[in-house]
Amino acid sequence: MNKGELIDAVAAATDDTKAGAGRAVDAVIESITGALKKGDTVTLIGFGTFKTAKRAARTGRNPQTGAELQIPARTVPSFKAGAALKGRSKLRISRNKKCPFEGIFFTCRNSDTFLKPYQTLWSYLDQ
Repeated sequence: MNKGELIDAVAAATDDTKAGAGRAVDAVIESITGALKKGDTVTLIGFGTFKTAKRAARTGRNPQTGAELQIPARTVPSFKAGAALKGRSKLRISRNKKCPFEGIFFTCRNSDTFLKPYQTLWSYLDQ
């Protein structure tokens, strides 16, 4: 699902126009982004937690030349799914069972093939 599809879903769920739903989605994204820029944590009970994490400085390599370069320390956003979202998503894949994610972004542990990327995870979860 991309941002446009999310706006369509919000508009349908709230009986609002796409413009109104777009403003609502943009406001949520801006609010979360603003809180993360200030260093705050955003917790949505039942969904998950947005927070920032610090990455230490490290030495990397230019893949074309092989030359070493210093990668500076930085702060990056992170998301941790809440218990309710984890319980609903059923993302555990067994090695001995057929992969239930036909057409979703994941690859199975027992398969080297990538699955079709355009079917949404929620269509599987609603079954």
